[in-house]
Amino acid sequence: MEDDRSKSKCYHCSKRKIQFNHKICCDQMYHCLEECRLPIKYSSVFREYYLHLIVKKKLKDQESLSIIQIFFCPWCGLKFEESLRSFYKKYMEKIYHMTPDLCQVYEDPRIPKEFKSDEWWKNKKFFKEIKEEFENN
Repeated sequence: MEDDRSKSKCYHCSKRKIQFNHKICCDQMYHCLEECRLPIKYSSVFREYYLHLIVKKKLKDQESLSIIQIFFCPWCGLKFEESLRSFYKKYMEKIYHMTPDLCQVYEDPRIPKEFKSDEWWKNKKFFKEIKEEFENN
């Protein structure tokens, strides 16, 4: 009997079912997002693509996580939509009177459920209203 780990695809990736709620620009990007061992990721909360880096500290035996936003697809050259990270942060500060750790959005119990996914910006009416409110103030 063949073990799943012997297949060319990552064992972890084959065990998880990824459903993308956004349009992927090309096949290469789709495969990179699907493959958990590659550092290219997508944040549905902030509507941004980024490189997920693990940095080892020399003096201490510790690792830290870092991200670098990417603005174009490395394969097909498509320009990605504008990130909503800074708008999200300003909105949370103004409406909820908090400065969330943007790396801990999913774990922070203070953040409303609809702001832990793309639900907040995919609701076109809601997003348009809050964006206009910010532009007018």
